[in-house]
Amino acid sequence: MKTKILFTTILSIFLFTSCGIFKNSKTHDKGVVINGVTWATRNVDNIGTFVSNPKDDGKYYTYEEAQNACPIGWRLPTREEFEKLSNKDKVTNKWGTRTCDIYSTIFDVEGRIFANKTFINSIFLPAAGDRANCGTLVNLNRSGSYWSSTPNGINGFYLYFDEWSVEPNRYNEYRGGGLSVRCVAK
Repeated sequence: MKTKILFTTILSIFLFTSCGIFKNSKTHDKGVVINGVTWATRNVDNIGTFVSNPKDDGKYYTYEEAQNACPIGWRLPTREEFEKLSNKDKVTNKWGTRTCDIYSTIFDVEGRIFANKTFINSIFLPAAGDRANCGTLVNLNRSGSYWSSTPNGINGFYLYFDEWSVEPNRYNEYRGGGLSVRCVAK
């Protein structure tokens, strides 16, 4: 009997790991589809990894660093994909201080929730502020700035939001500033 249980346990572990059921949470994210785009549910931490919890800010990247920051299977969103995410006719977005993560726990973090109109799929973007060119962290819990892959001369387009507005086409951020990264599926 003990041999049968041991064999079943080993076989289960092998099947689950080979089928990808046990994945590294720092590099794997199922994502959610909002307005035709699959968005990661968490920000990028170190290059090639996600933060552990959707409420966590993650790291700040220059424009050039952000281009290769996403884990395998993910990439930086385009300016157009940020426009789709913030399209008020098709997507609901609201400022929030309380939301649920994928594990149904409550946390208090300032940020913005983006969801399809039925609220079945949603993501939470923390108001992580940004890192100024001099290296100082500014606007923490007051606004969020997320790089797109779309350049604009010496600047780069990015998504900006605060408690009052969402601007998917901001472009006056110098590429040396540090912004957050939220990925989309390739």
